[in-house]
Amino acid sequence: MKGIKIRTVLMMVSVIIWVIAGSALVGLSTVAAKGKVHIVIHDPAMSRGYTKAWEWWAQEVEKETKGEVTFEILWGGPLGGFREALDNVSNGVFDMAMIIPTYSPSKLPLWTAFEVPFLSNSMWAFGRALWDMKDIPVLKKEIEQWNMKVMIPIMPTSFEIMSRNPVKNLADLKGLKIRAYGMFAEVLGHFEAQSVSIAANEIYENMQRGVVDAAILPWPDFFVNYGVYELSQSALVLGGFGYIVAPLCINMDTWNKISPENQEIMTKLARQAVDKNVEISNSLAEPALAKIKAKGIEINYLSKDERDQMVQVAAKIWDRWVEKQTAEGRPDARMVMDTMIEKVKEYEKQDPFKK
Repeated sequence: MKGIKIRTVLMMVSVIIWVIAGSALVGLSTVAAKGKVHIVIHDPAMSRGYTKAWEWWAQEVEKETKGEVTFEILWGGPLGGFREALDNVSNGVFDMAMIIPTYSPSKLPLWTAFEVPFLSNSMWAFGRALWDMKDIPVLKKEIEQWNMKVMIPIMPTSFEIMSRNPVKNLADLKGLKIRAYGMFAEVLGHFEAQSVSIAANEIYENMQRGVVDAAILPWPDFFVNYGVYELSQSALVLGGFGYIVAPLCINMDTWNKISPENQEIMTKLARQAVDKNVEISNSLAEPALAKIKAKGIEINYLSKDERDQMVQVAAKIWDRWVEKQTAEGRPDARMVMDTMIEKVKEYEKQDPFKK
């Protein structure tokens, strides 16, 4: 009997040892799974303006993680355009992409608040405010329900207008067929412009075909990047018409494969990328303007009085956005809009790039 008891005890000890060993192996397996991670970023266009900020971020992440996190950037449209980006990141077709809320308004309705005309002419202040806003619970939830996380809340320079037709003032907007969307289109529509919603990479072809006469794009380098300046004869600078918000997002399953230490590095560098975006955009403005001027394009600036008229129209549209979102069952809409406005105003006072 004693022999049986001893053997039984030894067997139990062996089982315990194997359980402990197995647990250790599971732990090691988890650590291994959170080792090297290769991330694919997709963009349906080309390297330009604000993408250069997250390109910088990706390079720095590779350096600081000592190659444990690496990136591959796929440029061009075979894997889908801007409108498909949300579903493709959500479903893991690729790991990261810029998600433009205006192309998915039913899925990211509260994020469309940031595409507000004339909120600020400080790109730095707007970017800093966006960094804060991404962590507001209702906005975080809106993104994360699609199996994504905002990595860098980024945007290009402010929209302005370039046209095949002479455009010098508000009167010239009447009847102008212009590429615009969302609240920007609403403001332009008040002055009788005819807005057409098309993606940035489709503007050149549609302008060639006469579908549109003009376009709003980030000023000034996007007009050069997309070739729009080649078809234009005039530009109208409104003075900070607004920004297209395109947060660089990562698939949550991919994010969870990354070790906590490397996640911390990525987040730290993402914060730096917000300021880097302004720095890079400023450096690209001068050569772009040189090309525009060399083409002989007339650059006009909206007068203060006419700009004030547009701002008054925009303010009413902000309120209508809040009313619409609230009516559709989103009671946090007013909080989102008001918080963004307050944050932008506060950051404007600190803008290091302000001249």
